Amino acid sequence: MPTYESVDDKPYLSHHEESHSFQKLFHEKANRFYNKVSEVGNPFGIEHESLLKLNTQEICEPMVVETLRNLESRGAEQFKKYTREVLETGEKNIKKIFTGLVHCIHLLQNDWFR
Repeated sequence: MPTYESVDDKPYLSHHEESHSFQKLFHEKANRFYNKVSEVGNPFGIEHESLLKLNTQEICEPMVVETLRNLESRGAEQFKKYTREVLETGEKNIKKIFTGLVHCIHLLQNDWFR
């Protein structure tokens, strides 16, 4: 149950992340992360051809490495395709796409609240 407090004579609803237990858990997780980085080194400073898992220093699956290394170029390709199809040539009508999405969301919401 949220707790109400008064701040400057105005009602104040505290956020769940302000609770003592949440702060304690966050502090513990931050300390564990800091200790792990101190133990294995800064993951961004490692000059290694293979992609390593931070917690185990195991080499990641080749498929994962390939996906991560191609994210930027794949995103650029998708952006160019979107720009060409929607904004430049009008091949795809963005209004129809959004109308379809809104319709789907409306149908889902009606099912969820029955």
